[in-house]
Amino acid sequence: TGIQYQWAPVTGLSNATIANPLACVGAFSASYTLTATDINGCTASAALVVGVTSIPAPQITIPSVTACLGDNNAVFNPVITPAGSYSYLWSPDNGTLSNIYSLNPGIIITGTGNTQYLLQVTDNVTGCSSTAIGNLVVSTCPVLATTGNFMWFDKNEDGIQDPGEWGVSGVNVKLYNNVGFNVSSTVTDVNGVYYFGDIPPGNNYYAIFNKPTGYSFTIQNVGGIAATNNSKADVTGRTNNFNIAPGADISDIDAGIKMDPIPVTLLNFTAVLHNREVLLHWQTTAEYNNQYFDVERSNDGINFITIGRVNGNGTTSLPHDYSLTDVHPLTGTNYYRLKQVDLDAHYTYSHIVPVQLDNPEIVSIYFNSQGNSIEVIFNKKQDNIHLMLYGANGQLIKYTTAEKNINTYSFELPTLATGIYMLRVTNDKLTFTKKLFINKR
Repeated sequence: TGIQYQWAPVTGLSNATIANPLACVGAFSASYTLTATDINGCTASAALVVGVTSIPAPQITIPSVTACLGDNNAVFNPVITPAGSYSYLWSPDNGTLSNIYSLNPGIIITGTGNTQYLLQVTDNVTGCSSTAIGNLVVSTCPVLATTGNFMWFDKNEDGIQDPGEWGVSGVNVKLYNNVGFNVSSTVTDVNGVYYFGDIPPGNNYYAIFNKPTGYSFTIQNVGGIAATNNSKADVTGRTNNFNIAPGADISDIDAGIKMDPIPVTLLNFTAVLHNREVLLHWQTTAEYNNQYFDVERSNDGINFITIGRVNGNGTTSLPHDYSLTDVHPLTGTNYYRLKQVDLDAHYTYSHIVPVQLDNPEIVSIYFNSQGNSIEVIFNKKQDNIHLMLYGANGQLIKYTTAEKNINTYSFELPTLATGIYMLRVTNDKLTFTKKLFINKR
């Protein structure tokens, strides 16, 4: 008892005046000398070497914090390695930190500029400490704003949000600034509500709404651009320009959509052969801006020509019957379709209906798999017969001309894949087209 201890050097020691201090020497070995003095002043010394297996001090990384004057959620987020049990001490203790003994104290911002804080981290097991500096940069930032609101189904198409008109969910909305830069994008929620937050104040912002297929935007700005319950989107989905003041909450940028009317509801379309004429008939159950029908015919189902026009009935909810007779159908297969044209020149096609008109000059046409040919048998002798074979895509595969005064003709085939082909037989008296299935075994 009564012995005093002194270690030299003191660097890296938890306490240089006790018999058994802890040493933190980092990555390199260190030499120490211990001198002991008793109560009579007698001394003794001894030297030792502390190896590199000693416990290192904690390592500290503190990211810089950038904040705006008036922020109340700024904090430091130090990273300490390795994981362990530590004590923390921040300085200066001037009231600008919520807790100087916390790893992540809240920062109380009192002014602009750059402020430095010192963090000391102490290992509770070894007593080793390290320090690091945290930087706080505070600027005068613009007060941000919010905008948005609602997209809805305008059932009565009056451009006003009425009770019972529900929202449109899952629609993309984009916000643009005065130079056309997309500053934010979002999607309407299950109730049709959307929201843009943290928007810098400025002039001439505008929003662009997407819309589901089969819908168009309703009337714009009913009751004036300043009204709060109308649709702000034009026919393309773009709003008028609007200004955003600092801290504003603009909640009237709405968009209404309505269901697109179906131009023509076609109930049926038929083609019937009668006395070598084709009677075409179709019915509608409702029409919207229906200007006319073009009746089109094809001999291959690919290339169509107009053979007649029938006027429509504009806009009507009543059923109507239409008809047209093709008095000169083609020999072979005739393909018919309707081209319905609106008053604004938009058009749609009906389904295709085929009609087969046999040629009395031709008895039969068939594929001869043994001879790899198509056999054509005529009812009487023919002159200057032209034969053309087309693929299903309309591409001409082979063309040939037969000699005079023939009753039969064997049309030799090139190497073909199994599939549907079209043979066309013509001269100055007949035109005949027949679809053939060629099976290449």
